[in-house]
Amino acid sequence: MQQKFIQKQMMNQQLSVTQQRSLEILKMGETELQESIRELCRQNPFVEYRQSIDFNEWIEEGFSAPASWKSDLYKQLYTGSEPFDPRLCGYIIESLNENGLFTDSEEESAAYLNCTPDQWKEALHTIQKLEPAGIAARSQKECILLQLSRRKEWFAYRLLKTYGSSRKLPSWKEMAEKEHVSLQTVKNALATIRTCSLHPDLGEDAEKKEVLIPDLSIDCENGEVVIEPVKYGQLHVLTISEKNETLKKYFQEANFFIDAINKRNRTLLILANEIISVQKNHFLFHDELEACTLQEIAQKSGFHESTVSRTLSNKYYLFEGTIYPLKGLFVSKTRGGTSQDSVLKAIGTLISQEDPHKPFSDQQLCNQLEDLGIYVSRRAINKYRKVLGIENANKRKARNK
Repeated sequence: MQQKFIQKQMMNQQLSVTQQRSLEILKMGETELQESIRELCRQNPFVEYRQSIDFNEWIEEGFSAPASWKSDLYKQLYTGSEPFDPRLCGYIIESLNENGLFTDSEEESAAYLNCTPDQWKEALHTIQKLEPAGIAARSQKECILLQLSRRKEWFAYRLLKTYGSSRKLPSWKEMAEKEHVSLQTVKNALATIRTCSLHPDLGEDAEKKEVLIPDLSIDCENGEVVIEPVKYGQLHVLTISEKNETLKKYFQEANFFIDAINKRNRTLLILANEIISVQKNHFLFHDELEACTLQEIAQKSGFHESTVSRTLSNKYYLFEGTIYPLKGLFVSKTRGGTSQDSVLKAIGTLISQEDPHKPFSDQQLCNQLEDLGIYVSRRAINKYRKVLGIENANKRKARNK
């Protein structure tokens, strides 16, 4: 009985490792996948890769796009292993100010999103775990606390949390006596606090170049949207005749890798078909994106939401000479059922046509959208303006004087 138990445990462990590796391949973007293929060919003598496109040439052609610090947050979010609420987390990211802090009212935000305080805090903490340290802090003090926590400087953390809000800061000696530590320990902790930044380090406006390699190509032919996988090459496994356990292991590894890639590509194509069927008019007529969520695509395709999320993370498509992320085709719904993309375009159009000396207030925009059959709250108008980078009516009026 004990022997059978050990065998079963080993089989389960082997299956778990295999499943984990398969999930890793499912999540890989094309750049990472090509690197894994090259690594496999270097290590496995029975695998041959015949490239149909010079991959290095493809990169050198300059298929890259500027990535803002917000898009980097989305990338971390969607490629991470922790579960998250895309609606709440996306709202928080879009609401961060130019310094990466969240300074809006938490109560109003939770009310607008129709979520509980616990759900809101969980989403906020999810974003605060991302890089850079201090992102989505609600104040400069919290930004420093998050940096200290990330660096595991717990004594400095406690000092700032305990005395940072005091109207009258105690002397170093008083703090040392209260904390039962030496004066030098307090000095060191305060010096550590001073090494932190009041804002998260967003870099040089995060205008970095990121190489984007498309997995799919989308074209419009005769009124239909055509999806084609971009083929960079073909893997081949050489046959073996010898019954050698070492050679057999190489052979099994090669076949597993090819099967996992084929499964990844099939799943990606199925999901892309479902998404693009929803967004068909966007590709054919350049209409605004329709409301489309992760949950809806999971229901349509029959895959679990986690599988959909893993498969679409870090995947891109080529359309009319430009590369876009597949996750960009997901658009949340407003409370009225309208897609956010439609609302953003409508707001941008109304403001572009307003009298520059009498710009529309948020309430006036709200009323005009309602006349168009788009129902959005005034508070939501404020959020959408921020997403579009449009100032409020007073600032727009002052700028046009």
